Amino acid sequence: MKKPHSLACCFLLVFFAAGCATPPAPDAGFIDGSKTSKREDLPFQKTWVLKGTDWKVYKGIYVAPVNTSYVLSSGSWKAVARYGNAEEDLQKEAKYMQDTFIKAFQEDPNKRFNVVKTPSAGDLILEMAIVELTPNSPAMKAAEFVPIVGWGIKAVDMATPDYVSFEARIRDGATGEILATVADRRKAKAALVNVQDYTWFGHADAIIKDWAKEFVEIANKRPGQVVKRAAGYQLKPW
Repeated sequence: MKKPHSLACCFLLVFFAAGCATPPAPDAGFIDGSKTSKREDLPFQKTWVLKGTDWKVYKGIYVAPVNTSYVLSSGSWKAVARYGNAEEDLQKEAKYMQDTFIKAFQEDPNKRFNVVKTPSAGDLILEMAIVELTPNSPAMKAAEFVPIVGWGIKAVDMATPDYVSFEARIRDGATGEILATVADRRKAKAALVNVQDYTWFGHADAIIKDWAKEFVEIANKRPGQVVKRAAGYQLKPW
């Protein structure tokens, strides 16, 4: 008879954990973090935009290969068994991020930007770097399952949250001038039972999809419109 009450408590714990603020990642150096600040109308923790930029003149966008050198130079990979596969794994994740952003712009119903393979005048260049990414350890995640009133329900992450961080630059396709920079850090989405915890990069893939969707929303943003940050939780287990 106490199971419904216990389940309700699980939901509260999950969403309370999801609502906890994620601290910004230290500046990695891909962008000049000293220029950035938090804008309430944008979903990223740090943003800088060159004053006077006329975004209406840009009709195309080139999504460059994603930089991974900042992650490889950090120690975050040493905590998991797949450290020996770090470079191969990161290349796959970088390609996933590039492809996800390209797909998001291509499938934009408003067709704000035409995705190009070679940037020129009238195009933007989107350069991104994954600066923090700790792979999930499925074995460690399995140990986090705890029985609650006899149920195998995961209430909250008991280990350190899995953070994913990126920095990005937007350049003019003809001059190469930097027009905007952003940086953001997010942790794995909270869920009662999350099958993404049993894949190496499922948590990162979900966050990358959110970033891509938000970039497209910003591209279509109207004056005064607020582009909201994606929720830090998910109800579906996949």
